[in-house]
Amino acid sequence: MRTHFAGVSFFCVGVAAAAGLLAGEGTWVKQSATAFGVTAMLVFLALELRSIKRLQIWTSAALFVFGLIAIVSVQGLGLGAVQVLYEGLARNLQYLLLFASIVWLQVQATQSPSLLELRERVMRMPSGSRSVSIMSVAYVLGSAFNIAAFGLMAPLVDPATPQPLRERLLQAVSKGFMLATSWSPLFVGTAVILASVEGVRWTDVGLGGFILGGMLVTAQWLFDGVYRRLDPSAGKARALLLAREPLALRLGYRQTVVRAALIIFALFSGLAVAVGGFGLSIPVALALTAPVFGLAWALMIRREVGALAHGPLKSIAQVFQQYPNLRGEALLFAAANVFAIGIQIVLAQRLGETGQSLSALLNWPEPAVLVACILGFFLICVLGMHPLVSVILLTTLFVPADLGLEAWQFAVMMMALWGTGTNASPVSASSILMSRMTEISNFRIAWRLNLPFSLVNIVVICAAFLSLQALS
Repeated sequence: MRTHFAGVSFFCVGVAAAAGLLAGEGTWVKQSATAFGVTAMLVFLALELRSIKRLQIWTSAALFVFGLIAIVSVQGLGLGAVQVLYEGLARNLQYLLLFASIVWLQVQATQSPSLLELRERVMRMPSGSRSVSIMSVAYVLGSAFNIAAFGLMAPLVDPATPQPLRERLLQAVSKGFMLATSWSPLFVGTAVILASVEGVRWTDVGLGGFILGGMLVTAQWLFDGVYRRLDPSAGKARALLLAREPLALRLGYRQTVVRAALIIFALFSGLAVAVGGFGLSIPVALALTAPVFGLAWALMIRREVGALAHGPLKSIAQVFQQYPNLRGEALLFAAANVFAIGIQIVLAQRLGETGQSLSALLNWPEPAVLVACILGFFLICVLGMHPLVSVILLTTLFVPADLGLEAWQFAVMMMALWGTGTNASPVSASSILMSRMTEISNFRIAWRLNLPFSLVNIVVICAAFLSLQALS
């Protein structure tokens, strides 16, 4: 019963967030929808608090307390502090709307015959290209289905799989997911960054992010060839994989690839029409597109597979059943938003209201500021802070011109850093999710398995944006 109410309350958060984003600023509709959404979010967290992992609770508590201290230090103990706290919680609604929308895709992605067969085919790639192939598939699926890509690839890293093989496959899946954040509009990080960088839309950053993503995929492919020769567990993983019992294939190779490509193309076409044609923000576009797309996809799966498939009606029930699993992410994002708005008002007070940025006070050359921002963003994530905090700090302390970049370049840089940082953060949603699926410590996943590959990304990102800086 508690799970049922939690699912309904999270759905209400999504509806309220969509209504608030569609309504005009300052209207009674927006104010009412925001108040209802914040209330539904608090009800959801209260219902699910006992089921949230302790690490997420303690991390969220620390962020919330420090954020509250920052708010009180500026606003004092009064209605002003309450108003700022409420604003921080209200900011969280649009990000929970993205999570709520993606579940409609996740349920179908984990049952699609085409995508399941694509996963099996990459497992049969020859040694030397298998890890890169899995990374590439995870990159494509992550770009289209966000966290659902982890659910689809989960059988590869099941706890029943021997640990050397499980860790090697986990690295490949995590790398692909990490790289997808550099351009995909379906990530919460994209919405956070576009909301923080004034005057930039996804249509401005999509192509540049896609090119950067291609550079990062190439860099990871080259580094993986070196890494597997240095890591002794890679040889054990290869032997274990060769001994694995392969699953039966039903579709041909070409048919599998074409069908998977059509699914992804149809999804992005719908989003492109909503964002480009109707001018909707990414959270709203996804909220309107994902349920319709998901239910149509469920109907197609039902027709293909028959009675064994879940179909549209059962799909709706499964979506509501999945919503409570977002409890940890909802709590972390709520606390991170409170912390971020607290830090933001403190920095605004210290720097004054004249628009002066930290760069003017430091008087560093642009390349030094750029490298410091990249390394600072990454270090904050590695030490256990949420990348949302890094985005707020960077956009509050600096303007793109301080780094010698245009606004869209600044946004692309942070989009790539978002995935790179979350992969190396032990408290990120992706690390905790992979820890739960693999039964491997999230600290080992972040700091041992993922950190070397994240450092490669940092080198490429620094080189790419230093080059852009020099050319501009």
